[in-house]
Amino acid sequence: MEGAVGDIADKDQGRAMELAAFIALYPGADQTAIGTAMWPGKTVTAWWRHGEVAKWRCWLGAAPDGRFYLPRLRETSRWGYQLHPAMATDWDQFQELLPHGASGAPTDNLEQALTLVRGRPFADAKPRYYAFAEETMQEMIAAIVDAAYELGRRRLHEGAWQQATTAATHGLTVEPGMERLWRIRILAAHVNGDNLGAYRAIDRMMAYTDELGGDLEDATEKLLTDFGWRQGRPPTSPPDPSLIERYLPPTAAHEEPQ
Repeated sequence: MEGAVGDIADKDQGRAMELAAFIALYPGADQTAIGTAMWPGKTVTAWWRHGEVAKWRCWLGAAPDGRFYLPRLRETSRWGYQLHPAMATDWDQFQELLPHGASGAPTDNLEQALTLVRGRPFADAKPRYYAFAEETMQEMIAAIVDAAYELGRRRLHEGAWQQATTAATHGLTVEPGMERLWRIRILAAHVNGDNLGAYRAIDRMMAYTDELGGDLEDATEKLLTDFGWRQGRPPTSPPDPSLIERYLPPTAAHEEPQ
């Protein structure tokens, strides 16, 4: 949270941020919805709820135009609680950059979107909080993985191995078991002639796979076979750029704006 101008006890900041997140994700929520989201399974009085919301409103403070960042309910007409338009989340910005998904987005937009990613969504939240965000969190993770994969795929086709690795790593910070991102990491190292780097990527991928259980995806198995990989030894095959076309074929034609 950046820009809060009021004072609030340290112990209350987390809950204030949770309320702001709830209203940002579900604009128009009424008082009942806020009570259910913030105090699930508990019966809270209207007096208590109003007091808590007022405290958090004071912490967020007012925008330059004089309106509260968390307007009073009567100030938002019949549409329920909504944050001031000046308040935006990283998720809002991410979606604005990729309004039609990753595959059709300009490469610069993919780059900008991934700079907003600072780890797994809600990773620092206490387990008993943010229960309302579970579905949205999965949507965020899927969108981040798609953006990381698409950017990494493009960078590999351009021959930008380090940038491809960086893009894949962004996605792996939120979903470390995603094999299609590991395949980008492995291919980037391999085509760059870095067999040791490919081995390390494979080793880390296998560690996550073992932790999650289950078998490797068919594409991953075939890639390791093409490498001549054996447990405990780096891949032995020489760099083969054709593997990029084989395992990361171009998607529908994408044209950058002129």
